[in-house]
Amino acid sequence: MKKHIETLLQRVSRAFPFIVVETDNYQYTLSDINDGIKEKANGMALLHHDMARGAIGINDAGALASGVMNSDKEPALTTAKLEECLQRALDLLPPKSILVIDDIHLLLQHRDETVRALYIQCIRNCRDEFKSSNRHLVFLCPKFVANAEIGNDFEVIVSPPPGDEERIQIAKNIARASKIGEPSKEDLSEVSDTLRGLSSFGVEQLCSAAASKSGFNINILRSGSIAAVNATAGLSVIENKMTLDQLAGLEQGKKWGRMKAGGKLCPLAVVLIDEMGDQSAGQGDSNGINRDARSVMLGAMQNYGWRGGIFNGVAGTGKTQLGGAIADACKAMFINWDQGEMKGGIVSDSERMIRAAVGTLWNRFGNRVLFIGTTNSMEDIAPQMKRRFGTIFFFDVLTEAQQKPIWDFYMNKFGVTGELPVCNGWTGAEIERCSEIAWEFGIPLTEAAQFISPVVASMGDGLDKMRKEADGKYLSVNYPGYFTTKKTLDIASIRKMAIKGAGNN
Repeated sequence: MKKHIETLLQRVSRAFPFIVVETDNYQYTLSDINDGIKEKANGMALLHHDMARGAIGINDAGALASGVMNSDKEPALTTAKLEECLQRALDLLPPKSILVIDDIHLLLQHRDETVRALYIQCIRNCRDEFKSSNRHLVFLCPKFVANAEIGNDFEVIVSPPPGDEERIQIAKNIARASKIGEPSKEDLSEVSDTLRGLSSFGVEQLCSAAASKSGFNINILRSGSIAAVNATAGLSVIENKMTLDQLAGLEQGKKWGRMKAGGKLCPLAVVLIDEMGDQSAGQGDSNGINRDARSVMLGAMQNYGWRGGIFNGVAGTGKTQLGGAIADACKAMFINWDQGEMKGGIVSDSERMIRAAVGTLWNRFGNRVLFIGTTNSMEDIAPQMKRRFGTIFFFDVLTEAQQKPIWDFYMNKFGVTGELPVCNGWTGAEIERCSEIAWEFGIPLTEAAQFISPVVASMGDGLDKMRKEADGKYLSVNYPGYFTTKKTLDIASIRKMAIKGAGNN
């Protein structure tokens, strides 16, 4: 028997009147409850409320109880409306009965206060009568948010997604049914790892779709696994094509990424929070959604053992590319976290979506999640975020020595040659763009440089402020130790040269 079903039946034996099971697969959970009753609570009546069909019996004792509740009439006529079903259950449901009700969260969080109050009252009326007569309401929902009026009356049990053994058994069953032979242990392990965190039904469907004469098509399984992440509001998988070997420069950041890939907690997911300061800042956060999201994320990192890093620095210096390359090195899914997509019309919608995103990451990847936040300024990053994320790299504009492998890479990529322009202090993005312009229009690099506005000039005092803020505080992504302006460029002189030389490249 599954552990959460055993817990549920234990609560039933101790006369808990209201039990919530958080699940994303109602049919499987109802079937598991029925199987558990057969094994541990034989004789207990099991009924299920269906908005279209009313309260119907699931087992033999439940069918008898349904007949009593519905007075031998068609259930759809007597108990289809939940408020009527609850009142009849209060009056007529016999002892030793479990009534399972779906989607209670939609009613208890209804926007119409009158409707919400009606269901709260109907449930409240049942509590003491049910407790004293060994009757129970079991509510199924994806995520339960307690109401202040009755929230303390509920026992909440979480139905976990299928574990390794269950996923492997489902794959074996599909293989036999599809007559593709017995897969090897290695193949079954890969199937299980790819489908981690999906519901039993989801695993079954994808295995059925991927089954072929040669075994399971892992590409189909991966596509389905990615689609399941993308279906969660605010999460989307990034198809990354950058590797650490392809990424020029950023030596300390690449070393950190290789250490992550070879470590004991190599991440299964690298989650990118782009423009982290904007997403988590309290500015304009009148309804507290950003603060709630930050609290939920930090709590999850604490409780689940998730790790993090912050990539701070100049735009165009490879922060996002390094995150993708680390995901590639770890063979991890590279996922974008978009807090804007987690905001609904009302605060409760946003709270639900933020928690659903965190739940998806936990269900799919367990404690092996690495968050990477990118930012151009640390001013809006809360101290608790800095502490929890831990490793903070600063991405500076580049010296000529740091630029050389980047110029080599992009000149080779675009097939261009020739004299380099005046480019001290350029970023990798500017080097790439200059090389691309030279290739696109068939012009020398020095001429292409006339169409580049390097941040060393365009940011002005903003760049000076950013570098001063990072001096001695954050790790350099280019060399061991802390970033210091003493080891790098004289930005004021370079800015003057860039402005003076803009027309002479």
